[in-house]
Amino acid sequence: MTDNHMRYLPGAFAQEGRMPGDPRAQRGREIAAAALEHAADQLAAVKAAIAHGDGSQWLLRARRGRLEHAAVAYAVALGYRPPA
Repeated sequence: MTDNHMRYLPGAFAQEGRMPGDPRAQRGREIAAAALEHAADQLAAVKAAIAHGDGSQWLLRARRGRLEHAAVAYAVALGYRPPA
């Protein structure tokens, strides 16, 4: 992941005391990005299983919830804070 992704979220470096090159912040962003990608892959797999008659709507809802959670965690790792 590159720092080019940072420009899409307002306040991307809003975390106090953290500079863009901070290794801890970078590692956190990488972990959050990997979790988001994994959740998206799981959702895609469940959708494919449902299309073949092998999945359940309950599992689909659970995977969507995980994807939503991972997306929020990724935004927070990038330093996004909702407007006050």
